[in-house]
Amino acid sequence: MLFDDLMLTVGHRFRRPEPRRRVRDFVRGLLAPLPTKNCWTIAEHAGDAGPDGMQDLLTRVKWDDTAVRVDVRAFVARQLGDAEAVLVLDETGDLKKGRHTVGVQRQYSGTAGKIENCQLAVHLVYATEAAHAMLDTALYLPKSWCDDPERRSEAGIPDTVRFATKPQLASRMIEAAVAAGLPCRWAAGDEAYGNDPRLAARLRQLRLGYVLAVACSHQVTTGIGTHRVDVLAAGLPTTAWQRVSAGRGAKGYRYYDWSFTALPHAADAHDGHHWLLIRRNRRTGKLAFYRCWSPEPAALHTLVTVAGRRWKIEESLCATRRLVVSPTQLGGTRREVSGSEWLTRSRKVNGDKSMPGNQWPGPGVRGGALGDPRDMAKAGLPEAQSPVDVTSHPPERRLKPVPRSAAVMKHSRGNLRNAKRCPARAFKEMSGPPTSRSDVRQGRTWDRLRDASPMATQVP
Repeated sequence: MLFDDLMLTVGHRFRRPEPRRRVRDFVRGLLAPLPTKNCWTIAEHAGDAGPDGMQDLLTRVKWDDTAVRVDVRAFVARQLGDAEAVLVLDETGDLKKGRHTVGVQRQYSGTAGKIENCQLAVHLVYATEAAHAMLDTALYLPKSWCDDPERRSEAGIPDTVRFATKPQLASRMIEAAVAAGLPCRWAAGDEAYGNDPRLAARLRQLRLGYVLAVACSHQVTTGIGTHRVDVLAAGLPTTAWQRVSAGRGAKGYRYYDWSFTALPHAADAHDGHHWLLIRRNRRTGKLAFYRCWSPEPAALHTLVTVAGRRWKIEESLCATRRLVVSPTQLGGTRREVSGSEWLTRSRKVNGDKSMPGNQWPGPGVRGGALGDPRDMAKAGLPEAQSPVDVTSHPPERRLKPVPRSAAVMKHSRGNLRNAKRCPARAFKEMSGPPTSRSDVRQGRTWDRLRDASPMATQVP
């Protein structure tokens, strides 16, 4: 099995058999359909009497996470290696309550869609036509942390760690993958990476083609001068658009209209071919723009395929949130969060980025603590069971049953108006016994409704 092969690949990084077994049990527990995931539940799943062994693995056992990532990269290359593979970049954010977790501050989180108190990390996914896998990750340390010596000392951040933008972190991960001989030809990312010219220049230097999204205000130079990309898109004739599929989605093939424009004036010392790729939604007309480069000529269909493969990282991150709860919720102590080996504790287990914390996740953790049945089937795991047992809730926390027939009869026009003004009052009125004359005349009294409905066991 792939799981056993992976554990054998990274097992030699642990000198003693005890941590080697702990790693296997820990990862297996993260992939298991447990209702909550922390050191207690994972230890129980592994058959241990307590969480001490799992906590030792995260805090006191010495092992090189960089070397383990090298092994994982070699494993991915051996299992999924493809010369036409795409290295996909993206970032995720974990929402936080306090300020002690390394890298946390109020910043924009794409996961939340707004500015929140969160911790960010950049992820690298290896995507081929057949499969995709989380390859590497880097914790983003904001400038406010880098410029605060007291905070750095309290968190144990090494002096060698300096501020780096998210595109710079992405560039380092790509350089490491290419230097290790990982077979790949393309890189893809969203606007956060496409708007950084230094990242694009580094990719050209590595002779790695790219399809990077850019903002509508991005400017390009053509034979008629320098213009914004949205202005150029507005002047394109109808014949400039072609209908091409960007790959299969949840509802079948994803068809868009695409425009493909060469940019010979963008040539630099790295030679190659530059293009401006524009995507138009066939239903809404919304536009998306991409800067593309390749050392060799490429067809429109090839660039569209690379652009569509960028969504593989969204699938990977969604599957990670369903299968694995963030290690921030693994049941450690606050001292573990700010330990001296913060880089080691920011290492990823199956692609998630946080560090051990003391928050109890509960069954309602963001992203879900249960695995999606499709993901469970792919991982060879049993289907997850619901962690919520209604019968175990205390009586005062249960919702009183509402007789369906009474609720339907009280949906009068006046009550619907009241529902907009005061939902709680309208709910109380609609859930009470019927009192209209027509109800009494037709024999629809509360006693008869209660006897006829097995759910109506008490008056709301």
